[in-house]
Amino acid sequence: MTCFWDAILSTLDKNDYPLLGVPKNRRITKQQFITILKSKSKIDFLNNITWNGQKFSDKEQLEHREAIQIYNINGIGNGHDTSSCDSFLLLLSHLLRVKIEHYYMNHKIIYSFQTPRKIIRFGSNRGHFYRK
Repeated sequence: MTCFWDAILSTLDKNDYPLLGVPKNRRITKQQFITILKSKSKIDFLNNITWNGQKFSDKEQLEHREAIQIYNINGIGNGHDTSSCDSFLLLLSHLLRVKIEHYYMNHKIIYSFQTPRKIIRFGSNRGHFYRK
C-alpha cells in the first residue's frame, strides 16, 4: 500500500522536479523521492508554511523535522499513517511552493506556502489516499 506516495508522485510535473533537485526528464522511484524529501527537511522549512492558517512554534517545527528524519523508507509497503497535520505534506508544500488541499472524509485541511505557485488536491478516507 503505497497510495500516499503514488498520489504525491502523480501530481509532480516537469516544473516541480527542479525544485526537488531532479532533472525535468528524470523519473524517480518512491524510495528516491522519500530520500530526497528527507535530505531537504531543514530546521526552518516551516517558516513560510501555514496549516489551516496557523504558524508553527519552534517545538512543532522540530517535531515535524524529526518525524521526517526517522521515517522508515523500507516500510512504505505497509502504508503511510497520514496525520491530520502530516509532516511530509508540510515539507512538500515548502519545497514545491504550493498550497495543498487535503480532503479527509470531506473535511478540508490546508497546507499553504506563503505565496503558492499552484494548488494540489488530495483526498483520503480511513484506508486510502488519492489525488483529487
